[in-house]
Amino acid sequence: MNAIPFQARQCCAVKPYTNDLSLVMQNTDFPKVTIGIPVYNGENFLREAIESVLNQTYGDFELLLCDNASTDLTAEICQEYVQRDSRVRYHRNPENIGLSRNLNRVFELSRGEYFKWAAHDDLIAPNYLSSCLAIMEADPEIVLCQSHIQVVGKEGKPIFAGISDNDDVVVTAVNANVSLPLDSQSPYVRLKAITVDATDWLQVYGLIRRDALLKTPLFGAFPADDMILLAQLALLGRFYTLPESLFSSRRHRDQSISLGMDYSMHQFAIWLNPDKKGKLIFPHWEIIAKCWQSIQESHYRGVDKLSLYLCLAKLIAKLKKHLGKDLIIGLIQLVERAGRSVFVQANAVPNQLIFNRFPRLI
Repeated sequence: MNAIPFQARQCCAVKPYTNDLSLVMQNTDFPKVTIGIPVYNGENFLREAIESVLNQTYGDFELLLCDNASTDLTAEICQEYVQRDSRVRYHRNPENIGLSRNLNRVFELSRGEYFKWAAHDDLIAPNYLSSCLAIMEADPEIVLCQSHIQVVGKEGKPIFAGISDNDDVVVTAVNANVSLPLDSQSPYVRLKAITVDATDWLQVYGLIRRDALLKTPLFGAFPADDMILLAQLALLGRFYTLPESLFSSRRHRDQSISLGMDYSMHQFAIWLNPDKKGKLIFPHWEIIAKCWQSIQESHYRGVDKLSLYLCLAKLIAKLKKHLGKDLIIGLIQLVERAGRSVFVQANAVPNQLIFNRFPRLI
């Protein structure tokens, strides 16, 4: 089914973003759903992703394309779809603000009562929105709805964990997460499922209530910030997983998940937030701190609150080796820094010395 062409509408011509959910719901000019695609140099797969959104059987949505100062044909592709369909809006950042900040930016520009992040290289089935909305409209306690996931390769053909890989990227068993008890009434069970039991966090690409997202800090520009965001959402309500595979998650070498696999956690932390370059960083300790903060700020009290701290203890136990390595790497960095200041000029020691000298620590 082809998208119906409408009169073009630029991002600057629409009503501005608002945090007031009541205003969003009362204003009939606002769409029910916003699908936001944050993209940087996505010319290879962007058209397919856009078409899969515009071909939805449910029509009351806007598609917001947030271009992170791309240098390829991304801008031209986005402008083409703006001219074709008035449901498409386009925003271009004047400079690259990083992955996490662009994910946040696309939500900040959104107007829908429901919101969904979509990667520029992923695909959704035509009935994805209608199926998710039917569940969420029927049960206000559901804060996020997703479907089963089909992992596909560069050409869009299904690939399977343990059977095939795609350009040397190992495909994890993403649908193992389908059995996670994220629809439990217990906040402890939900939090443990996300922080301790999950093998990936593709739930972040599900359909999410806007008012729930407004209660979180969104993405924090650190490794596993998607896990922390999902943990915060799990403390707000239940997740629902549709039995059908309506979401195709693509695996290829140019995506951020591949970068994360190639980098150490320290390098990945700097890639996500360049402001951390040259500073002492403890990525796994930051995960623990953010999880503790999420529990501390949650509305739960008494036994429920204690159970959440028990979950945090289990996460610490799971990450104990990585937490220890963070401390060792930090100590070595301090020694290297002291040595440079006493014996050599500051630029005499390569920035990657720690990673080259102690590769097994990371």
